[in-house]
Amino acid sequence: MFINLNKINESGIVIDQIISFDEDIYKTALIKGLKNVHVKGKVYYSTTREIIFNGTVNGDMLLLDSNSAEIINYPFSCEINEILEEEKDFSQNLKANNQNSLDLKEILWQNIVLEVPLNYSKTDKVSITKGEGWELKNESEVNQINNVFKDLLDKGKE
Repeated sequence: MFINLNKINESGIVIDQIISFDEDIYKTALIKGLKNVHVKGKVYYSTTREIIFNGTVNGDMLLLDSNSAEIINYPFSCEINEILEEEKDFSQNLKANNQNSLDLKEILWQNIVLEVPLNYSKTDKVSITKGEGWELKNESEVNQINNVFKDLLDKGKE
C-alpha cells in the first residue's frame, strides 16, 4: 500500500480500502493468514513536517486454536497513530525510493502482529484426552503397545 507523498495536501490523504499481504509474510509469524483486512484513516503532514498516519485496521486473523491446534478465525481491530517519517529521515527515504512514495504495509503489519493473543480458543472446554496429532492412552493400551514392540524386538534378535 504505497502512499504518493506528492498528493498529500493540507487536508491529507484519506484511506478507506481492503488490503492483502503476501503469503511469505506468514512463514515466520503466529498468524496463519489474514482475511477482510480493512484500513481506514488519514495520512497527513504535521505542523513540524512529520508524516503521520491516524486510523483503524480490522479484519480476521487465522490462528491456531490453543486447545485443539486447528486453524480458526480471530476477529481483530486496532487503532494506529504513527509518525511514519520525520523530516530528517524523509529526505533519505526519498533518495532510496526514487518514487516519492511511502509503503504503509509494514506499519500495518507491525500493529496487526501486536494484536495476536497469547492464547485463544473457540471453546472454553479444554480437551485433556485428545488433540491434533495426539491422544492420551490408558495403562492397559500402553501395555498392549509395549508388548507389540517387545515381540518385534524379540523377532529381530532371532
